[in-house]
Amino acid sequence: MRSYGRLLWLAIAIWVGGAIPLGLAAYATVSAIFAPLDRFVAPGSVRERLEKGDERAVLIQTAGSRDARLSIAEARAVDLRCTVRGDGGPPVRPHRVGGYSVWRNEDTYVAALAFTAPASGSYRIACDPRQPLPLAVSRRLHIGRMLGLGFAALGLCAATIMIGVKIARRARRARAPGPEAPGSPIPP
Repeated sequence: MRSYGRLLWLAIAIWVGGAIPLGLAAYATVSAIFAPLDRFVAPGSVRERLEKGDERAVLIQTAGSRDARLSIAEARAVDLRCTVRGDGGPPVRPHRVGGYSVWRNEDTYVAALAFTAPASGSYRIACDPRQPLPLAVSRRLHIGRMLGLGFAALGLCAATIMIGVKIARRARRARAPGPEAPGSPIPP
């Protein structure tokens, strides 16, 4: 027979094992949401130091500064053309992304383009819109990926809690005296 204390510690260890992915998902989400913005006005450019596989988004400012003149709907309709060039490598083609919004203090930005760095190095992001636009470059958010990772981590955490409760109940039942067999004499 296993001791209740050992099973309880096992349940706690299982729960902690489920809570670790939840913590990692929360950290990844918060670090992506609050990633720094490199602001610039287009036509113009900004330089970013990226590692291989880093993803960045080009954001259009829609509110906050006096240069931000577009509404969110107008910003999503802008035909923004940007080029991304690394040190000595071929140009990287940015692609359009779903328009999520990012807020920093009084400023609001809408995602327009995104790209992935094919190699580590310094990259120059240059944009040439038809009118001057306040832009920023930041870490790309994957809303669907973040929600999926968060729900998976919550599910794992909930499953480990349920397993821990089951282990604790089984241990309690094992310690409790069993029911008397039918037909056995009643003790005096």
